[in-house]
Amino acid sequence: SSSSSSSSVSSSPSLANANDLDDGSQASLPVIFGLILGPPLLASQLNPQIFFSAIDTAGTFGVSVLFGILPAWMAWIQRYNRNETLATLPVLPGGKVSLTVMIGVASTLIGVEVAEKLGLVAAGGGG
Repeated sequence: SSSSSSSSVSSSPSLANANDLDDGSQASLPVIFGLILGPPLLASQLNPQIFFSAIDTAGTFGVSVLFGILPAWMAWIQRYNRNETLATLPVLPGGKVSLTVMIGVASTLIGVEVAEKLGLVAAGGGG
């Protein structure tokens, strides 16, 4: 099955497969690695805190949306916006109130983080 997938990838002229560099173009590998690794290396040398800031921002917004807002929103749609009967009973009790609280807490965390990033409130030390 891997031969069929590699043939489909190599048949596309816009995609390059590093494993199929049998035509003597091995010399271009250092250039490719440099183009991939160079910009992040340069950015980290110019501003060593940039990746910590990016991870902090992605963590706050990503986790709040992915694990706070989306599950509650999907449950809301499944429970209240469809005319079908549910296959199982809801796991989270409390109905619309508990779903609204989940969305509200996640939205509040995002709002506080945005306010901190904009300098509207002092960042919490937490320690």
